[in-house]
Amino acid sequence: MTAAPAPTPVGRYVPRRARRADSTTRLGRGIAASAVVHAAVVAAIAFWPREAPRPLPPVYRVSLQAAPPGPRAEGIVTPT
Repeated sequence: MTAAPAPTPVGRYVPRRARRADSTTRLGRGIAASAVVHAAVVAAIAFWPREAPRPLPPVYRVSLQAAPPGPRAEGIVTPT
C-alpha cells in the first residue's frame, strides 16, 4: 500500500516537481528573432544602392576688408 500525498494547503498550488517555465523558452525565441530582424535591417541599410554624389559648387577665395579698429570702450555704453 502506498502512502497518500500530503494535503495541499487551501488556495496554494505546490508543484510536484520543478520544471522550466514556458516563458523562458518563448523569451529566447523572441530575442533570437529580434536579433535576426535587426541584422537584416542593418544589412539592408549598409548595402542599399546609393546614387552618385552631386557635383559641388565651385570654391572661391574672398578677402574681407574692414575699417581700422577704434579705441577700446570699457564700461556701460550710453546711447548718443
